Amino acid sequence: MSQTAPAPAGVADDAALVVAFLQSHNAVCPRCKYNLRNLASPRCPECGHDLRLAIAGAPARPIFPWALLLMTASAVAGLGVLFAAICLVDEMPRFLRDPHRWDDITLLCLCLYSLLAIPGTLLILFVRPLFARLPIVIQYLLAIPFLLLNLALFVLFCFVGRL
Repeated sequence: MSQTAPAPAGVADDAALVVAFLQSHNAVCPRCKYNLRNLASPRCPECGHDLRLAIAGAPARPIFPWALLLMTASAVAGLGVLFAAICLVDEMPRFLRDPHRWDDITLLCLCLYSLLAIPGTLLILFVRPLFARLPIVIQYLLAIPFLLLNLALFVLFCFVGRL
């Protein structure tokens, strides 16, 4: 003798909640847009669609492009903090005192760029809600070139003394 499995907990309650909600609220059928107010059962009388309790919301936006942008800017800002600490300890580094050689000018540019990345990182943190509203393609078009630029500057920084 086989027994049927009991209905999952909450199924009857969900149907009762849907009916109770529709007794006092205007809502439309997700399939045919029929007004379901004062419905007696959790089924659309127009199209027969079974109604169920669900949480609706905007689809989740990917966070990866923003995180990529933030991590890249934070890494460059970390160099800016390092340069600022060097300037505080060593009253003025050699490449800031006498920038006549190409590698010294390059280091000076990298220093200024990384110092500017400190407020840039803070800006990226504060504009996240605006950034999240951009289409995903635009988010990647902003994040990937910024990453490539910073990688190129990092390679230049690593090899500037070897030229």
